[in-house]
Amino acid sequence: GGSRFLFRLTELHLVSQINFIMMIKAISILSAVLALASAAPSQLPAGVSAAACPNYPYCSYAPEQLAAHPGLAEHQIATSRILQIQNDLAQPIVAQVPGLAAHYAAEAKVLASQGRAPGTTVHAGQEDRVIQAQLALIALQQGY
Repeated sequence: GGSRFLFRLTELHLVSQINFIMMIKAISILSAVLALASAAPSQLPAGVSAAACPNYPYCSYAPEQLAAHPGLAEHQIATSRILQIQNDLAQPIVAQVPGLAAHYAAEAKVLASQGRAPGTTVHAGQEDRVIQAQLALIALQQGY
């Protein structure tokens, strides 16, 4: 009787370690994807060229005029970072690809067999994204 109970505790400990490792891998992949997305060059609106407006969205300021406005460059950087965070939050957490509905159905079946609510993985990913955005905004605020 006692050895069976110890086996079950060891088994649960092993499962929790595997879940933790999978969670760390998922967070690492998500962080890498978000880092690549935030490093992507931003696009200018139609009709605006980088040569004509190197300081977009402040096209009326020449680089030498920026020096006359203390803090304007930092404001531009913070504004573009906030826009990037907002853009990141608007993106789907999972790309829409063929066969995704079947995958979700199979995943829901597995989650139900584990006694977990279907959709928890996508929802958890969305929560993680919001928390990451909140932390990025806090870091941005603390930088000033």
